[in-house]
Order: sequence, then C-alpha cells, then structure tokens
Amino acid sequence: MILLLIRQLQQIKTGQCQDNIMSFFRVEDEELFEAPNFVYAPTYTLLKEERDTYTYPTEGGWRWFDTEEEARTFYNLPELEPEEEIENVDELLP
Repeated sequence: MILLLIRQLQQIKTGQCQDNIMSFFRVEDEELFEAPNFVYAPTYTLLKEERDTYTYPTEGGWRWFDTEEEARTFYNLPELEPEEEIENVDELLP
C-alpha cells in the first residue's frame, strides 16, 4: 500500500470525525477515512482549495463529500451508532 502522508487523517470508525465537515473521503477494507484539508502521497497531492478541479475518484480512491453522511451513503456504509457516555470511569479500570 502506498504510504500516504495525510495531516488530520481520521478514521471515522473511531468517531473522531466532526459532523457535517466537508472533506476528502475514501474506503479501505470497509473503513471510511477522511482527510479534511489535503492529501499528500508520493505520486499525487489533493488540496481542499482545488477540490472542484479533480476528476473523481482521484488516484488513491479519494472523493470529495460535503458531509460524512453523504460519504457513507455513497459507499453504502452503515451509519455509526452514537457512543454511550461513560458516567463512571472507575468502572472501566481493572
């Protein structure tokens, strides 16, 4: 796999993605990845400011979506269940 140098790359699966953020998205092994501002790879660069100039999918399989929901719908991925809040952290400690 090509080593991607992506600042702010977030696995949406972990719930780190902000809702309704416009970003580059791609799927790998049924996991959705996000790069909100840019993607730097050895053979290509994608910039948020130039998103309207690219032919999608780009090299590396990236596409631009206005929301995570749009990306999940396009890739036919399930919506994430909201994470439960932990009321007592001590219950999780051994």
